[in-house]
Amino acid sequence: MEDWDAAIAEVVQSLKVPFDSHLVIRELAHKNQRRYIDALASMSTDAPFQQLHSSLGRRIKVVCEGLGLTGRDHQSFDIFGQRSKCQQWVALAD
Repeated sequence: MEDWDAAIAEVVQSLKVPFDSHLVIRELAHKNQRRYIDALASMSTDAPFQQLHSSLGRRIKVVCEGLGLTGRDHQSFDIFGQRSKCQQWVALAD
């Protein structure tokens, strides 16, 4: 999943802080549609969205922390409109 890091960094740097991981995933899917669909198709589970989004979430954490952001527990709407847990990313001074 490290091959997503550049795309994640591009999305993260385009967003206004604070933002959450669900928003990053939505933007990644929108800006990288073919790649996103291919990644979903490669998942070996009956819950490919959950598996892919969990993997992307771990990479988002690495990228955000590398950019000096810190994560806080947060709830927002996922790609299916379900309210679920994720990380909200804020500047360390917030």
